[in-house]
Formats: sequence, structure tokens, C-alpha cells
Amino acid sequence: ATAAEVLAAVDAACARVLRLKHRLGLFEDPYKGARAAGAPAAALTPATRALARQAAAASTVLLADRGVLPLGRGMRVALIGPLGDDRHNMLGTWAVAGVPEAAVTIREGLAAAGLAVTFAPGAPLVEDPAIVDRLNFVPGTVTPDPRPAAVLLAEAEAAAMAAEAVVVVLGEAKEHTGECASRLTLDVPAPQRAMLSAVRAAAGGKPVIAVVLAGRPLQIDPVVEAADAVFYAWFAGTEMGHGIADLLTGAAEPTGRLAISLPAHGAQAPIAHGLAEGGRPWPGRWQKFRTAYIDLDDAQHPARGRWPFGFGLSWSAFDVAAPRLDAPELDGPDAEAVARVAVTNRGDWAATAVVQCYVSDRVARIQRPAQELVGFERLSLAPGETREAVFRLTRAMLSYSLPAVDGTVARVWDPGRFVVRTGLNARDTRSATLVWRA
Repeated sequence: ATAAEVLAAVDAACARVLRLKHRLGLFEDPYKGARAAGAPAAALTPATRALARQAAAASTVLLADRGVLPLGRGMRVALIGPLGDDRHNMLGTWAVAGVPEAAVTIREGLAAAGLAVTFAPGAPLVEDPAIVDRLNFVPGTVTPDPRPAAVLLAEAEAAAMAAEAVVVVLGEAKEHTGECASRLTLDVPAPQRAMLSAVRAAAGGKPVIAVVLAGRPLQIDPVVEAADAVFYAWFAGTEMGHGIADLLTGAAEPTGRLAISLPAHGAQAPIAHGLAEGGRPWPGRWQKFRTAYIDLDDAQHPARGRWPFGFGLSWSAFDVAAPRLDAPELDGPDAEAVARVAVTNRGDWAATAVVQCYVSDRVARIQRPAQELVGFERLSLAPGETREAVFRLTRAMLSYSLPAVDGTVARVWDPGRFVVRTGLNARDTRSATLVWRA
């Protein structure tokens, strides 16, 4: 391009920005309601805290439960782990306007829920002083305990032996996530893994529940192997302590589902539920050339992960039927496909099933994802109750963006054969075939 053409393109881009600012009234009021006179009321009100408490419980995902939940009121609980009585890391990274002093720790939440809590940090969050300094880029993120590691561990073991149940809170600090926070491995830091194993042995068969805090997908197989129940709790904010306590005691139902896939090994990351299969799909007839890792078993295929997108347990278990299409063949762009999925609560608890619908478009002008989430429905079911989730699919939902050589982008749709998949996560699905003609 010539210099004149470059300047014309810059002028056009600036003009678009200036026109938008003019329409928004930013020339008359540059701060648009951000002045002191128009400042919003305090964010930490009883109403907002109640909503934050619900959000903390609703976003936490139950990954495993071997029949030890919920905990009974008044139970003697050993709360172990460096994050169990921590305020600064509850808010997560980039909580610039957050107030750590207003956060409810998990220790405080469990005590307020009527559990008799004994706390022991058990281990340092991380061992390397250089990493501690890096994490304290935001002051207060990590406060090392000056006592020797053996003393910390002995205190945790004693607490586990004296309790009726053990809750271990472990994971990463908030500054492990965000910019410039990559790690060579995505496991829980080594001192905490060793602590969990020792506490498990000291508990002598008592229930051990792990609560994992992280802002990204971690490889947590060792945690699941050492615990009877596992929650993936992220950094759930100011009311995290109360939200976790609500889940542990059964005051709230675990309805959170994974918005990412968790890897079986750190080398799998990044992974995605819609990862295209490529020219050598898995599983294939010629296993030597399959698109997969040869040292992971078939159940841990990298396109799905150790825990797939959409995964999460409830207090009960569900039977999910195959999707039933009202009309497996359709004609015309204005038609609508309807998929119905029968779901039965086969447990003894009322619970919520989160039924998900994915679509695969196998033949298109460009390679499409292996599957795309097009809808989900929450069904609250009493024990033994059966209800249907209903998904309506339109041409717009099956369309995709296609760029052209002239720089324009169009939404296009390819008629043909689609696979409709439904289930409780992106891996464990059942399917039906839809033929949609132009």
C-alpha cells in the first residue's frame, strides 16, 4: 500500500472510533457517570453478598464423591491446607477493586455452618523462595509459615487423627494465574501433594474431602486418588467460604459444571471438547497412526480430557436416554429441528441434571469442530422422576462464519447430515442423525 492509502485507512479507523464516542456522549461527559456524584452505592451489601454466596456454590464443580457427602452439622472437622484460612487468594487475580479483608475464609465458613473446626496449614503453598517472591507481586498473596515443614505436617496429621472428617484445601495461589504465570507442569505444587498423602494415611479411613483452588485447568489425578470427594472450586470470590460450606453440609446442591476440560497430564493442555479430529481420527482402524498420545489409555483421549467439558456430579445419579428427533429429515432453511431427551433421577436425593446438546457438522466448506455446544437445560428432578429436556435447532444455530479473500465475512450454512449429541458432559453422549436439505 502507498503512504496515502495507509493514512486513509488510519483516518477511517479513527473516524469510526470518534463517531462511536460522539453517539455515546463522551465528548460532553468524558467519564460518563464515573464522577463522584454519580458513583454507585457500595458493592458489599447484604443483597450482593447473598448473591455472591450463591454464585460461589453454583460455580464449584463436584468431580468425585464416594458417598461421604454431605457432612453432618456439628461434626468435628480437620481443615488442612495453606489455603484453608486465606483471604487474599479467594478473590483471584485481577480483582483490582476487591477487598480481601471482606472475604470469608473457608475456615470461617465451616465454623458458621455449625462444624467444629480445627485448622492446620500442613505445608507451605510453594517451597521455592523465588516463586514466593514472584507470587507476591501483589503483596499478601503468600505469607510463608516460619515453622519447619516437619512441624507443619505433624500438626496436620494430629488434627486428622482427632477429627471425624478431613477437609483439605489445596491448589494454586491467585497469582499463579494471569499474565506471565506459565508453569512447566500443571499439577498441584509438590509440598501440598505430599501433605495430602500423609494426611490421608493419618485419617485412618475417615472421609477426606479435597477442595481445589485454581484459575486454570490442573492435572489433579493424585488428588482424586487420595481423597473420597473432590470439589474444583476456582477462586470464587468474597463469599467463597460460605459457598463451600453450603456444599459440604448439603445446604446447597452441587450444580456447577466444568467450563473447560481438565487434562489427564499437563502435556495435554490446551485441550478442547470440540478439537477437530484431523485426517487420522481416533479411534481408527490403524491404531499405530491414531491421533492420540500412545502413553495414555483410550479413556483419556486428548480431545476429551480426564474430566471433559460440561462434567459435574450432583447429589444423585441420572439415566439419560438417547435423543429423539421429532423429524429426522427436514427441508428448507426455515425449518426447525426438535430433539427430546428423557432424563430420570435414579437416586434417593432431589437433584438437578444439566443436560447438554452438541452438534457435529461432518461435511462443510471448511473443517468444523468435532462438536459444538448449542444448548443446555437444567432439570430439577425428584427421586424417581422422569422429565424431558427439549432442544430446538435452527439453521442459524448450525451456521458459521466464513471469511472471503476480499476481507468480508459471511454467515453460511451447509445443508446435509448433522449428528446431534446429548448427555451430561461433552464425552458421555448419545446421538441421533439429522438430515437437513436446502
